[in-house]
Amino acid sequence: MQRKRGVALALLVTMALSLAACAKTSHEEEAVAEPAKVEKIQGTDLNKLTLEKEAVDRLGIATVSVDNLKPPVAGQTVVPYSALIYDANGQASVYTNPAPLEYVRAPVSVAIVIGDNAVLSQGPALGTPVVTVGAAELFGIDAGIGGNE
Repeated sequence: MQRKRGVALALLVTMALSLAACAKTSHEEEAVAEPAKVEKIQGTDLNKLTLEKEAVDRLGIATVSVDNLKPPVAGQTVVPYSALIYDANGQASVYTNPAPLEYVRAPVSVAIVIGDNAVLSQGPALGTPVVTVGAAELFGIDAGIGGNE
C-alpha cells in the first residue's frame, strides 16, 4: 500500500512539474517579439512587411535594382527572373524594398522572359530595389501562411 502511494505521489509530482514547464514555455513565447510585422497599406490591397534584422539575415534576403534593358527600350525594364512570384491566379509580382527591413509586393506585367531575366512592361520604377532571394518567404508572410493567427 505504501509503495502504491509513493508511485502515485511520484506521478503527481512529475505531472505538476511538466505542467509548470509548459506554462513557463508558453509565457516565454509570448514575450518574444515577432520576426515580421504585417501592416495594411491604406487605400490598397497591399501590405507593408517589416522584418527584424535577424529575420532578414536568416532568410538570406537579397535585392538588386530594377534595370534598363541593354540596349534600352522605352517603357520596358528588366529584373532577374528569380525576383518574380506568382499568386494563385497567375498574377506576377515582385517584392520591393523601399526602406531598410521593409518590403512591399508590387504587381508587374511580364513582356517576356529571356534567360535569367524578366522584361517588364509594367512594374517598379528604374532603380527600385527588388528581392531576388527570399521572395517566396515574404509572400508566405504576406499571405499569413505559417503564422500564429
